[in-house]
Amino acid sequence: MPNDFLKLPPRAAAKPLLALCLLWPAGVSAAALTLTPVQPGQIRVDGDVGEWRGARFVELGEAADSSIEYALGYDGEALYVAARVYDESLVRSRKPARREDAVVLALALPRAGGTHRLSEVWLYAGEIGRSPASGAVARGGGTPKAERAIQIVEGPLADGDGYVLEARVPWKVLPGGREHQIGRGALRLHDVDGKVGARPAVLASARGTRARSLPPLRVEGGANAALSDFLRQKGIGSGAIRRDLVGDAFGDGRLERVVVASTFAIVVGPDIQGGGGFHYLDLPVTGGAGVRDAALRDLTGDGKVELTLRLSQQNELGKREVFQVMALDRPEARKLLSLELRKQTDDGWVEAELRIGKGKPPTIEARIGEAKGLGPDNYREPRVQGVEPVLVPWGAVRRRVYRWDGTRFAVEDEEQNPDAHVPEPKRVAARAPADDGVERVASHPEPPGLDRLVAAFRRSQGLDPSARPRSVRHVNVAEDGRHESLMLFDAHLLVVGKGYRGGSGYFYFQLPVASGRDIQRLFTGDVTGDGRREVFVRFKQHIADVQREILLAYTFEADGGMRQILALEVRRAQGGSAVGNVVDLVPSGSHWALRIKPGRARGWSAGSYPFVSDASDGYGALLLPWNDRTARYRYREGRLLRSD
Repeated sequence: MPNDFLKLPPRAAAKPLLALCLLWPAGVSAAALTLTPVQPGQIRVDGDVGEWRGARFVELGEAADSSIEYALGYDGEALYVAARVYDESLVRSRKPARREDAVVLALALPRAGGTHRLSEVWLYAGEIGRSPASGAVARGGGTPKAERAIQIVEGPLADGDGYVLEARVPWKVLPGGREHQIGRGALRLHDVDGKVGARPAVLASARGTRARSLPPLRVEGGANAALSDFLRQKGIGSGAIRRDLVGDAFGDGRLERVVVASTFAIVVGPDIQGGGGFHYLDLPVTGGAGVRDAALRDLTGDGKVELTLRLSQQNELGKREVFQVMALDRPEARKLLSLELRKQTDDGWVEAELRIGKGKPPTIEARIGEAKGLGPDNYREPRVQGVEPVLVPWGAVRRRVYRWDGTRFAVEDEEQNPDAHVPEPKRVAARAPADDGVERVASHPEPPGLDRLVAAFRRSQGLDPSARPRSVRHVNVAEDGRHESLMLFDAHLLVVGKGYRGGSGYFYFQLPVASGRDIQRLFTGDVTGDGRREVFVRFKQHIADVQREILLAYTFEADGGMRQILALEVRRAQGGSAVGNVVDLVPSGSHWALRIKPGRARGWSAGSYPFVSDASDGYGALLLPWNDRTARYRYREGRLLRSD
């Protein structure tokens, strides 16, 4: 085992056990089982846990006659168990059953569709001269059945009554064993006093025996550990997880775990950076409550599941619910379809129905639903590029069916609405001279005006009506060739423009900072080559006594929303020492590229720099002057990627 784990001292005098038939003490959180990677041949199953020296053994219970210390290891072929069991008497029969002394591992291993296969591994110590140690597997909560492939040996306990147990459990004997990186599990000690068949006292690492009630296995270097690291870095607690899904979304046929937590969707699995990395996307909602539903379904018929989301969004004109289909088969998630299903304003609401059919690929059907307070005379909604508008009872279409055609979700069938009624929009006159000298009238819908949109944003955020942005830039970032106004209000980036969303709506985005004061710089430049500029934000991040500076880049998509295309650390400081990168946009053909120079270090050198250089937290690694050279980032595959 790795030597950086703690070694437990010899067991001290034990305290009396207060409750014998106890699954988990009230008020104590479930403990995740940690599995540490081992090298081939490192563990010999011989009843001597000497090769486990330096391992972190976990204590369960405190009594001298009913407690256990255990450690778990793994490789690609098997699970390894080492345990010191403190027990004054071993209750054991020739044919081990549930009501006798045993160490039990409950493992819930996922399968496609989100369900789990529940198995229990029963490890029985032997009695010297009478019976050998043995292993058994109970599948689906059934009776434990002997499993010869399990290697198990017990030995004497050096510092008290009891025994040492060591076992190797091949993953192949467990249904779904190859998916252990995203599995769940708990360990129990069954202690029977008196005779075989007596009711056992049970100590467990976690409450519950159903699959979903077991905590995720923390396989070091694996998918569940990568997810935990992401949530910790973002300050997201387990209570913020709204959906925990499993399906084959990426790579080969192995399963991925897709978790929707707060405003993120995170994808982890054995095919993502060897199991130790993650992909994630920022969802277009302002809080976790904006995610109404999430599921995994194969809607393109390629054997890979897509993430479907039902999102609740709000702007100055009201609220809406949107159904989105996201492909997760690449590191950068792709939006395949966006349907508006509900719209609510001060006057009322209108909603449509959604049905997902059968077939391969299945159909997605939208049809008109109900409306209250809204009708052809008072419903005015500009169409947003990239989002299919809600079907309304007075509109031209009663029912529309989409199906994946290999490249997009195309309209397969459409039913006209016999009750359609399209009102004349409110118009204002504008006079324009014609070539023949005769004045004619050109009409256009009346927009609300940019000042009104900014005022509506202030009201929605509870800002003072006179609050002024700390930064304003007038550049073309979205839709047509006209300029938008980018306004920075504290930590919110507001986007408005006469050509943006028809001049009738705004977009705002909360930047991932603790306070607007942490934002140091906002600049723009066209790095995608589409003629529109991307937005770059540089901000401070504080972690204990360490200060980091992060550079993020965003591009605007067809629906007017923002998508992150870059995340890099560009400065780090601690005390009086610091190392910072030089950030520039430089010409690259008809547009720009991002150039990062390592810069200079103050107070640190190659020998004294105290940090490990990595990108495990989702940010590209800081360039170090003693290791790295100047890097250029160019846009390809939907992101800004290093090109040298």
